[in-house]
Amino acid sequence: MGVDVDSTDPDGVVHLRYDSTRPPGVFFDTNVILGLGDAGEAALRRLKAECGFRFCFSMLNFVKLLSHLSDAPTKKTANPFEKYRAAFRRVYSLFDGVLPSAESMLMRGVGLKESTGKMWIVDGASIEYQVKVIAQADSLEDVLKVGISPAHYKMLRAIDAKSFLGVVAEARNTVTDPVKDLEAGGRLLRRFYGYLIFERATKRFILKNYLTTKNSR
Repeated sequence: MGVDVDSTDPDGVVHLRYDSTRPPGVFFDTNVILGLGDAGEAALRRLKAECGFRFCFSMLNFVKLLSHLSDAPTKKTANPFEKYRAAFRRVYSLFDGVLPSAESMLMRGVGLKESTGKMWIVDGASIEYQVKVIAQADSLEDVLKVGISPAHYKMLRAIDAKSFLGVVAEARNTVTDPVKDLEAGGRLLRRFYGYLIFERATKRFILKNYLTTKNSR
């Protein structure tokens, strides 16, 4: 699929080029799902109905959304349960299923599918059932009573974040200049910095200050 963007177009219209006999499957960053709104949801429904687009969600989407379901209220989010349940309702009504895990795809790609541990294989039926339960729940208690634990997924994210930041810290300790370093550590940092720049591409920022902020978060 190709994407054409006219930087001079004040409306920011994006033109997609694809084989109409093979409509694309699409998945989203979790923040896109959270920020869809009614207009975004209506646009996706049109793409699905008129163009045959298929939308899937990833385990990262599922884990991130579920981990916030029992968050305490804040000034920014008065009712976290309603906010994240709304995202699950969009997933339930719009999306066609969950993608396989990255680990299982890696093992399949290198010809070791039969050696993949069961914990790395996404049980699509189970995940879709949990999405349905959350989408139809009237309260957090409805979710908890069927054994779905947001706290468990919050813990998984904390473990993952600690592990990843440890890898990045080690790379930063061994790489003097990630732009010039062609070894594994330099490649890792370039990808990581590239992601940070892409994430903030619509705003002006100073990389050094942004990395400090990211590290503290």
